[in-house]
Amino acid sequence: MGSLADQLLKAGLTTKQKAKQANTAKRKQQKQQRKGNVAVEDDLKKEIEQAKQAKLEKDRELAAQKKAELTAKENKAAVKQMVLQHHIKDSEGESVFNFTYDNKVKELKVTESLRNSLAAGTVGVCAVDKEFYLLPAELIQRIATRDDSVIACLHDQDDNQVLDEDDPYADYVIPDDLMW
Repeated sequence: MGSLADQLLKAGLTTKQKAKQANTAKRKQQKQQRKGNVAVEDDLKKEIEQAKQAKLEKDRELAAQKKAELTAKENKAAVKQMVLQHHIKDSEGESVFNFTYDNKVKELKVTESLRNSLAAGTVGVCAVDKEFYLLPAELIQRIATRDDSVIACLHDQDDNQVLDEDDPYADYVIPDDLMW
């Protein structure tokens, strides 16, 4: 009975050249071991350990990315649900409220009281699936903590605006809801 290399050659699973290379590598390794150089094994172990660490790091990054995607998807669904449940119904009216969304001027027909509320900042506009919904400002602020990209228009409720002391027109306040 011959060596394993002879058996593999007879079975046709390897070539003579590969068998010689394997024998040469085996002899070199045995020679280094006899000399006391176990560096070959240590290098191999280090390479294997580095590969494991790299794979673990890559797996952690992928898991973090998937978790972030899942969180973003959950936030988007929660925002959509909040908007659809709590939007102001029966807001259709005669007054026109203009606002900018995606660098375009959009127009909503609302009641006069809603128009005043929109101008005062107590009501705002959210865009979900390319449709606009009117929501109370408190709810819009809660939505902003999850996803502020859906907020189309919300005016500040600050009545204490900082005015320039040298402004000659400081006594002439222009209302936000001025109709032209």
